[in-house]
Amino acid sequence: MMPAMKVLLDVGANMGQTARPALDAKYGFDKVISFEPAPPCWPELEAIKDPRFQLCKFGLWNKTCQHTIHDPGSQGASIYNDLEYPGRGSKTMSIDLVKASDWMAKNISSGDTVFMKLNCEGSEVDIVEDLLESGELRKVYNLMIAFDVRRSATLRGREAPLRARLRAQNYQNVAFSEDVMRGVTHQDRIDHWLALVGAHERLPLEELRRKYAPILTQLSQKSGRLARLEQSLRDHVLAHLPAPLQNLSRTVWGRIMRGHREGPA
Repeated sequence: MMPAMKVLLDVGANMGQTARPALDAKYGFDKVISFEPAPPCWPELEAIKDPRFQLCKFGLWNKTCQHTIHDPGSQGASIYNDLEYPGRGSKTMSIDLVKASDWMAKNISSGDTVFMKLNCEGSEVDIVEDLLESGELRKVYNLMIAFDVRRSATLRGREAPLRARLRAQNYQNVAFSEDVMRGVTHQDRIDHWLALVGAHERLPLEELRRKYAPILTQLSQKSGRLARLEQSLRDHVLAHLPAPLQNLSRTVWGRIMRGHREGPA
């Protein structure tokens, strides 16, 4: 039997913005595994010279197949062609995708301490549903989800039902980007998430779960209503205001959001 590992799964790695801070020795990850299906991103990821780093040149999804990706290499690259992203290009290419639950079943054991980041431009709901239906999500200590489906007219309605399903099935191992990704830079935000859920600790898995149970429970119960309202305001109201009013509105909304972060919303 293989010894238990401490692992970070970076799903939607782009240029390695998450992998690099996660490789800091303070976290003690045995492996940082980045999933990135877009070839334009691979040279930056291949430049990470750390024996703990592993690049998977495919994406995770709810089936194993080849698929078209739109605007590969950009931060808004997606298999969904209606995802709204500033400056999105028209280039497409074929990429490889692997069923997430199959990969987890083959590569992750129930004793591993697994931190997982999902930032995959609309595919996140597909992946979480697959992990839920297979039971593989129980292997993850903390899953941080960025709901990019909010930027798609055809997908945004899937977020709230998935959150409700996670709560109904008592999954207390999920967190959401708007609640944990705080800071000026992406590295700051990744560090904040990892610190908040105990990635710096050197504890056995069950002891880590017990110690961080209060914060894990709190984070998993967030409904995301305010975050979805914020996205809607940005898209349909703020975008049409003069620049000075946009700045004022962002400041006011930011204060409102900070006041609600510790609440149930």
